Amino acid sequence: MKQIILLLLLCSLCGCKVFRQNSETVKSFNFCYKEKHTGIDTLIGVSGFYYKESDERNGVLTKEGFNTIYPVYMFFKNGFFIYNPSIELYTTHSNHENVTGNVGLYVIHGDTIKAQFVEPLYNMSWNKGEVWFKIIDSNTLEALYFKYYDSVTAKEVIDFNKTNNRKSFYKFKPLEVIPNTDKSWIMKEKWFWCNEEDYYRFKKSIKGK
Repeated sequence: MKQIILLLLLCSLCGCKVFRQNSETVKSFNFCYKEKHTGIDTLIGVSGFYYKESDERNGVLTKEGFNTIYPVYMFFKNGFFIYNPSIELYTTHSNHENVTGNVGLYVIHGDTIKAQFVEPLYNMSWNKGEVWFKIIDSNTLEALYFKYYDSVTAKEVIDFNKTNNRKSFYKFKPLEVIPNTDKSWIMKEKWFWCNEEDYYRFKKSIKGK
């Protein structure tokens, strides 16, 4: 009996911890989905992913290099962002409609892209992360700063890049089939949306699908 009570108490404590983490993560995620075209495709390549140049072998990206040592990033016209999608995106030729990985949003300020993401739902840590990029050209991004938990500040980016001599460049690789962002779990979360009316309209549009 004591063992059962102890088990229930442990589950209760873990549940409280997860709930608290979720609440803190939602509050710290200060971007919101507007369901609008961001114009990013006029600045960089989309309908594909960005990967670290050093993941190539003899100039060709290998399956082993995808999403292993270095991260992979995807940007969508509607503001959606994916950090480290599933390797199946690159290694198979099936319809990649399901959205996997860490998901979130980006905003554009001049030549800088600021992106926030959250880990997959029900992950025990379930934290927020943020990464800034500089647009080098239409097919190349430089990762300026990466941070978990709190939002990135301009001072952090400036200070880091003053002393960092190792630049991280990411190249664009197009894909024939890209994930359908409407199928992501985060689209069903009201806190993710800027406008409640848009959220309820979306929920109604996917009902029964």
